[in-house]
Formats: sequence, C-alpha cells, structure tokens
Amino acid sequence: MRRLLRLCLPLVAALVLFSCVKAFSKLAYNNLLPKIILQRIDFYFDLNSDQRSRLIAQIALHHQWHRNSQLKLYLADLRDLRQRFAARLKPADLDWLTGRLTLHRNAIFARVIPDLAQVLQTLSPDQISNLEKKLAKENKELAAKLARPQAVRQEEEFGLIVEQVESWAGSITDAQKTELRARYSALPAAANDWLRYRENQQAVWIALLRSKPDYQRLKDDLDGRMLYQEKNVPKQFRASFARTLTLMKEMILTADKMLTAEQRAHVLKKTDEYIQLLADLAA
Repeated sequence: MRRLLRLCLPLVAALVLFSCVKAFSKLAYNNLLPKIILQRIDFYFDLNSDQRSRLIAQIALHHQWHRNSQLKLYLADLRDLRQRFAARLKPADLDWLTGRLTLHRNAIFARVIPDLAQVLQTLSPDQISNLEKKLAKENKELAAKLARPQAVRQEEEFGLIVEQVESWAGSITDAQKTELRARYSALPAAANDWLRYRENQQAVWIALLRSKPDYQRLKDDLDGRMLYQEKNVPKQFRASFARTLTLMKEMILTADKMLTAEQRAHVLKKTDEYIQLLADLAA
C-alpha cells in the first residue's frame, strides 16, 4: 500500500529524496511534475472528467505550496548533510537523515490527505475494480521476479548498488566491492515479506473503499497508512523490516568508511551540484 500511495504522490518520492533532485530542472518541476502526478493517479483509478478537473486544481495548489514552503527546507537539509558527509558519516547522522525525510514526507502527506480522501469517496465500483486489477498485475509481475533464483536476484541488486555508489563516488576498487558485497549479503531476504505485506494491505484497502466509508473514516485510514505507517506495520513483518533497515544503515556506513579522499571529494562535488540545482528550484 505504501508503494501505491507513493506512486499516487510522486512529489514525495521525487523531491523528498535528495538523490532525485538532479532529475528536476526548473522547467520539469514547474511544468512536468503536476502532469506526472495526475497521470499516475489516472493510471490506477481511470478518472472521470469531474475528478480529473478537481485534481488538476488541487495539484496546482499543493504544487505552489510545495514550491513556496518546502524547497528551502530541503535545501537547508542538503547543505547540512554535505557537512556531515564531509566529516564522515556517523550512525547519528543516518538517524538524523531518516528523521528529516520522515518529517518532509509527512508534511506533504498531511497537506494532501484531506483532498485525497475526498477524491477517493467519489470512486465508482468500476474504478475500484480498475485499481484492484492494476495492483494484481503489478503483484503478479513482482512475484514472477521473486520466483527467480535468489542468487540471480541478489547479483542484479548488488550491481545496482555498485552503480549507485559509483554514480556518486566514481569508480570503486575490487576490494571495495568485496567489502560492500559482504555487507549486502548480510541483508535478510525480505522481498517476499514485502510482497505479502503489500498484498495484505492492498486487500484491506480495497475492501475499505468498497464499503463506501464516510470522509472521517477514510481520512483516519489514510493518516494511519501515510503519516504513521512505521507504527502500523503488522507484527509479523516488524522484526524483518527493522533488521533490514539496521543492516542497510550499516552498509551505508561501511561504504562511507571505505571511500578514499579522492572518492569523498567526488561525492562532495556531486552534492554541490545538487545543492545548486535545488537552489535554482527554490529561487
């Protein structure tokens, strides 16, 4: 369910995560982003003309609010993050970053949830069925990927990790890759847990939509899923997800420690580029 909500609100995934800033020039942020958001919502719900017109107006208001109030906050945090990275990352820095990302994410969620609840109340049975079919298709495709040998999937995933590290730090050595792989290999194979969690939450949400809940019940449900999602993870998944997060942080710290002075300088240079891009957006 969290993935669906992020797809419905790409503003969150695109702008709260600093690594995505480069993808948004002023032109893209000002003109393309609202259209992307509408297209993603329409993909899942097959909006009618009244719903589409209403959403266009709401997205414009939220976009203006985001430009005026949020971009400067992101810029301040990115500058802070640069200083922390220049001094080498510590566990407390990752806790700080997690907290800031959660804060920014929830600021957007709190802003859009009332409007989202109103739109969801207007869904027809056919639109809810369309949503269910889209999600089932995605789950089937994900299950097919997970059915492949774990070693094959892990090799692909590790390749993407190395690609991301090198996009920031430049080329890394075989020794660095070996050390990074050791940390990656320690991560629990939680992908199937995520799929079960996703399917479980989607079924609950589809049933809620079909029950035609009143505005307050729907808003309360969205608050729980979006604002308090970490607290509402079912018990059977909490330990697995928490362990994965802990080990991911350890892998990030390992990657940070193994950087050479030249590689760290490369990361700082890339960060400066993102700072300038975000400053241009916020101007």
